[in-house]
Amino acid sequence: MQTDVESTTAGLTLQPAEQAILLEDVPAFARTLKDPASQGRYAVLAEAVEDGAVPPDLLPALETMLELALQTKAMSARHRAATPSTPTVPT
Repeated sequence: MQTDVESTTAGLTLQPAEQAILLEDVPAFARTLKDPASQGRYAVLAEAVEDGAVPPDLLPALETMLELALQTKAMSARHRAATPSTPTVPT
């Protein structure tokens, strides 16, 4: 099975849509952290996202952020609010 996501030992190459979402979500997540080391790790992850590729050493941080976001539904709620709603057709 082949996907649009390119993952190699060199890291993860982001598609433009993935990059656009993560450009908002990684810094937002970093701002919620209290630990300076964690904030620094996510600042480096944000820079990698800007470059369009996440190196292997930052993949665990990305996975953790995405897992927490999915568990709290924070990410989907934020992006659902930004997506225009589908117009309804009166019956």
